[in-house]
Amino acid sequence: MKCTNCGNEIPEGASFCSACGAKVHNEYVVQDDEPNNQNNNGGYRPNPPMDDMFGAGNGLAIASMVTGICSLVLSCCATTLSFVLALVSVALGIYVLIKHKGSRGMAIAGIACSAVALLASVVISILYGLFALFEYGYWY
Repeated sequence: MKCTNCGNEIPEGASFCSACGAKVHNEYVVQDDEPNNQNNNGGYRPNPPMDDMFGAGNGLAIASMVTGICSLVLSCCATTLSFVLALVSVALGIYVLIKHKGSRGMAIAGIACSAVALLASVVISILYGLFALFEYGYWY
């Protein structure tokens, strides 16, 4: 294995490079096509951290987006359920935006769908109440 800092050979299992003293990251490395790259590290670069792609926030962001879409779909016929799902989606989306750096797009999509669903649920509930008021003489 080669040091990602100086390019010297490092024995397997070493924690630090014996030539430059850089800490060795025990992760898989990929060799660049060009051995003389700008970092001058012998053509090796570390793989991207897995937390960026598959971190804990990714599942919560997906849950936010899915519940947001479900609340949007249900806003026309099940306004109470839609309202609850929208609140859950907004809470999950805000949590992901505050605590996790990855998956921001799905969290924002969940919040946006939930906002539209909340607005639709409120408008439909008001229209239903007005219809009941004028049709039956009482606010439902």
